[in-house]
Amino acid sequence: MTSTEEPVADTVYVQELFTNKKVEEPTRLVFSVNGDLVGEDLRWENWGSDVATATGSFVARNYEQGGSEIVTGGLVATDLRLCAGAGYYTRLRPSLPGSAPFQPRPATFDTPCDR
Repeated sequence: MTSTEEPVADTVYVQELFTNKKVEEPTRLVFSVNGDLVGEDLRWENWGSDVATATGSFVARNYEQGGSEIVTGGLVATDLRLCAGAGYYTRLRPSLPGSAPFQPRPATFDTPCDR
């Protein structure tokens, strides 16, 4: 961590959006069922703090226009909640430059304790 904030839990996860697999500091995340947005080579800062940020390459595909574009973007993980002694980021907000084929919506999900 590069921040002076103390982590809220020893282990902090984000869930993969479609498999619900929990992962720590993922280097790759898929943001849609059809794969129109994939974050790759993600590098995280402040993992375990209330807000973590990642930068990396995002492959944004616009199937209607038949192409894909690799853009540099960012990702913000927020709403860190505790569940059974572990932390879970429950909101992911991809941030892409204006030149990207589309602007994604934030993704939200529950912790295992919410089920």
